[in-house]
Amino acid sequence: MKNLQLVILYTIFAFVISTGSGKRKQQKRPKIRRPLIFPQPAQPPDSKCEIIPEHFGLCYGMEYPRMRLPNLLGHATMTEVLQQSRFWPPLVSKGCNPETRKFLCSLFAPVCMKGIDRSIPPCRGLCEAVRDNCSRTMRNFGYPWPEILNCTQFPQQGQMCIEEDRSGLPTPPPKVCQPCRRRRALQYLKTKFCSFDFVMKVRVKNLSYGYDETRMVIKPKHTIRWDKSLRGTRKNDLWMRDGFHCRCSVINNIKKSYLVTGWKTANKLVVHSILKWNKKSKRVVKRLKRAKC
Repeated sequence: MKNLQLVILYTIFAFVISTGSGKRKQQKRPKIRRPLIFPQPAQPPDSKCEIIPEHFGLCYGMEYPRMRLPNLLGHATMTEVLQQSRFWPPLVSKGCNPETRKFLCSLFAPVCMKGIDRSIPPCRGLCEAVRDNCSRTMRNFGYPWPEILNCTQFPQQGQMCIEEDRSGLPTPPPKVCQPCRRRRALQYLKTKFCSFDFVMKVRVKNLSYGYDETRMVIKPKHTIRWDKSLRGTRKNDLWMRDGFHCRCSVINNIKKSYLVTGWKTANKLVVHSILKWNKKSKRVVKRLKRAKC
């Protein structure tokens, strides 16, 4: 990803040059469909800058430390930002577009820079690139591209906005979460079945991300192993390490079933492996049901 601050400074410079010797011309608001996020005639008088908190997993660790409130989605408090942004990290983790996170954070956590008194929106091209690459992924999870992210409301490239990266340089793919890349997971399950605290067939209802772990809200379909030590433990919440810093392409559809294994650690059910439920895993599970642990 380009250094965002350099990109922003470049676009500001280009914007000033294009409007002539630093004198700002009155810009007419384009006719666009609601909801309207941009352009804003001026930043609200109660605009302020805040440090991006560590528990704001979506945007913490970006190339800038401070964000402006209210943001471009109208969220006026950090509590509201955190509440509304928690649905989006799963899309980033799917890796459908390398700039999905940059696009979302330009809206949820617009950069706050000295000498600039307003939020800088994403360019229309950045929005369209993310939308075109990620709409299908969202549909697989039962969500259409939201109207509030209608790309026609954002400015064209060349105006003051966050541009998409057109450098052509390859973007390193995000690492795959450990439980999602265990190639010999079924073989390990066959030999170490009784060592696991839980083995279940599940459906994933929702994913939410902290800075260093992912919470999986699941619907158990069939419990294959449930150790006696787990008596009284809720089956609906599973946890995966390094959640936001990796992706799990195995989980690609809320309508599909998965085979998960793991242990209870510090009062959490931590996932060791997650596999697609198919004929092969079904055969293995059928044999393991007869095992005496």
